[in-house]
Amino acid sequence: FQAEDGIRDKLVTGVQTCALPISDGQVRHYAVHCLCRKPAPGLLRQACAALGCDPAQSWMVGDILDDVEAGRPAGCGTVLVDCGNETEWVGGAARTPDFIVPTLDRAAQVIAAGLPVSPSPPLMTERPC
Repeated sequence: FQAEDGIRDKLVTGVQTCALPISDGQVRHYAVHCLCRKPAPGLLRQACAALGCDPAQSWMVGDILDDVEAGRPAGCGTVLVDCGNETEWVGGAARTPDFIVPTLDRAAQVIAAGLPVSPSPPLMTERPC
């Protein structure tokens, strides 16, 4: 994918992190509910507030449905990069992405094309080759 007009540079404009220690959920002390841990939308909302961006003009791109579930209530468009990392495939309206694509480059192309988001089903489903 050859980025035009600096699109690739605009894909990541900041990094937000949760103040709590990262956990795999197996250490009781760290396995806590937090509004900024996926699938909660808190971190995306913090990022939009910090960057002054409109969530409706923003995208959550991820490789698992928890990413999609975080993006939807934050008001972002959602793209699932189906690279084999999602293992549960538990569906639902909040976990239905706007687009499913096989690669991150393809996600960038879809976003750059300015396609509209859709409540369900995904407008485009492309499986890995």
